[in-house]
Amino acid sequence: MKKFLRLFLLLLLLVFIGLGANGGCGGCGEDTVKPQVMLTGPTNNSIVSGIVPIKAEATDNIGVVKVEFYIDGSKVGEDTSSPYEYSWNTDSLQYNSTHIIQAKAYDVAGNVGESPVITVKIGDTQKPEVTITNPASSIVPGSAIITIKASVQDRSKTSKIPTGIQKVEFYVDDNKIGEATASPYACNWDTSGLKHNTTHTITVKAYDNAGNIGTASLSVTINVEWTVLMYLDGHNNLGPYIQNELNYLNNVTSTAGINVVILAGLNQTNPLSYLRYFHNGIFQTLSQGNYNFGDPALLQNFLTTGIQNFPAKKYMLILCDHGSGWRRPIEGTFTRDICWDDIYDSSLTMPELKSSLQYAVSLLGKKIDLVYFDACLMGNVEVDYEIKDLVSYVISSEATAWIGSSGRWYSILNQLVANPTMSPSSLGVLTAQTYFSSYPTLERTIAVNDLSKIDDVMEKIYYFAHYLRDCLPNSASAAMYWRNQTQSFAPYGNYPEVYIDLYQYADFVLNNTSYSNLQNAALALMSSITSSVLYYAFYGYSSAKGYSIWFPDSVTYYTYGFSKYSTLDFSQSTYGNEWFWFLYDEFTALQSSTQKGKVRIDKK
Repeated sequence: MKKFLRLFLLLLLLVFIGLGANGGCGGCGEDTVKPQVMLTGPTNNSIVSGIVPIKAEATDNIGVVKVEFYIDGSKVGEDTSSPYEYSWNTDSLQYNSTHIIQAKAYDVAGNVGESPVITVKIGDTQKPEVTITNPASSIVPGSAIITIKASVQDRSKTSKIPTGIQKVEFYVDDNKIGEATASPYACNWDTSGLKHNTTHTITVKAYDNAGNIGTASLSVTINVEWTVLMYLDGHNNLGPYIQNELNYLNNVTSTAGINVVILAGLNQTNPLSYLRYFHNGIFQTLSQGNYNFGDPALLQNFLTTGIQNFPAKKYMLILCDHGSGWRRPIEGTFTRDICWDDIYDSSLTMPELKSSLQYAVSLLGKKIDLVYFDACLMGNVEVDYEIKDLVSYVISSEATAWIGSSGRWYSILNQLVANPTMSPSSLGVLTAQTYFSSYPTLERTIAVNDLSKIDDVMEKIYYFAHYLRDCLPNSASAAMYWRNQTQSFAPYGNYPEVYIDLYQYADFVLNNTSYSNLQNAALALMSSITSSVLYYAFYGYSSAKGYSIWFPDSVTYYTYGFSKYSTLDFSQSTYGNEWFWFLYDEFTALQSSTQKGKVRIDKK
């Protein structure tokens, strides 16, 4: 009996184990669990257009074999692996029409799970395609009017109302500067006042009539090749002539790539003066006040403003006014070298000019590229030597200079705008040539000097003066005779002609001495001047080949200028000091000379 009972319990255990292995369904293996499926894109009640990705997520206790996609109840596609997706092309569907999307997931056993339906509307979601076609380069000129141009394409392919581009907006650094509502889409951007080498972002936004916004951006860098600084002292009889030249600038309608900064006083009795930024035909007043153009602090402040607020790759300084070289005229009660301000009874001396330029150079970290002495008699070797470490090229006249009724600044600026990458030497020559051609009937001189070569000129002056001194005192009269044959210059007709053309004097000496050392020195000096002067021109004078030098025609005028001459950098230098002592020996000898009328310069 016990044996039978044990057998019965064993069979019962086996049946229980069998039932457990079949999930408790009495041996039935059927799967009835439906897969779970959800649409993840697009979202319900969204607006769609073009190729729309329909996305679904599906799970099942055993496994999903496929997901079918339905549009408006019709199957349009299926996907057998995750991620489950279908690309729906809506291009042929009616604009503003509504459609229902659903997904169905199938498992191995054939169970079908259905997603909730979502509703979408066919609309325009395609942003306009924007391309900035101008500027074509990432480098744009400063002080310019840049036309920003954009190509805009409405990308919708669905027949719809509304249609097309509503407007195009233009921005620079997030600031709206304009808009256009019709093609061609363009807007002018004035880069005036933007500093050299600064970066700015141009953004164009295109709006279609469905409210979609397409954008394009371009990063650009401002490039200014030249800043022209015009220090125009008309606090004297030159005011109307300077104003006349400024009037011509109204014709300079483009200043692309160059800054023009002007400080001008234009009245002989009214000290009111204006600091202006000239760009694209516009004189923009930055400040005004009663200014003394003979005050070196004013020049220094002007240069500081120009350099700090209007930086560029290269700088040209124009000093326009009366000038007399390094010394004042024989008449007058105060020292006048350049920039005579009659209102304040003041002017700039060479040391004061040098001090102002030194400060500017300290700001720049380099020499000023070009200085134009638009004034009389500034073509002295003594003047150039004073500023040789501060300026690369100098434009100056050995004789009287002219201003007014020429339009030459207008011509120079227009040519510079046409070729803004012009080198300092080329701009110097252009300026000199333009000046010379502007006054065809007047006696005039002009030259462009390369100050990197003035030390060589000075060395040659040293030897020339040294060997001239060898010929004194016996040839003092001869030295003066040839001095008097040399072209000489004075600021005005009633003033003494205390400067002579250095090249011509060396030439006269070369041909009127038998002293070989002096001959060689004269020849070397002439050659050095030729090498250092990039351009010269003269009319109405026998010679003006780039440099004049102080050599008065009498003891009286020598005595008059001796004290100031001795303080110049020229006279203090080793090379220039030899010329200083030649003059001293010459005039000392002339006071006791008994050889008047001698024309040969011979070694004593």
